[in-house]
Amino acid sequence: MQLQTKDKEVVLEDLNVYQNIGMNTNTSNFQHWLNGGLLNDVDETFVTEVQRYWEDTYGKTIDPALHTAFMNLTGKKDTRVIPGRIMRKEILPVFNDFNTSILYKDKNLYDILINPPRSAETVLKNINGTYFDKNNTAIDVESVFRELLNPHFAPV
Repeated sequence: MQLQTKDKEVVLEDLNVYQNIGMNTNTSNFQHWLNGGLLNDVDETFVTEVQRYWEDTYGKTIDPALHTAFMNLTGKKDTRVIPGRIMRKEILPVFNDFNTSILYKDKNLYDILINPPRSAETVLKNINGTYFDKNNTAIDVESVFRELLNPHFAPV
């Protein structure tokens, strides 16, 4: 099915086409994909396959807008694309302990918290305008330039 848009804004009646196949037309993602032309071509057979896959495999009915946008962007019909809501609410919490996320939110702490043996060496870093050396000692700007101009410092 081909939906014609008027000045990149779909008239209200046209939204029924999307709503009837299970798309939530009130989300910002829907609006972005629609305005970007990623929802112009809707393959209703593919939308049915997507719904069948998610219902049979996971017992869920999903919004097929992401699958349609992905299909229009890449030309690939993949029923396994994970909707954002499921990714945020069900998958990410399993792999990420959000209670400790404050610890790993600042990447400047990685060399302190996570120090695998083959990781890159941190030579300098800037945290909120303060420079630190490889020992995490605060240093002044002149020391930063000396370190950068040091012949033993060979950035890759």
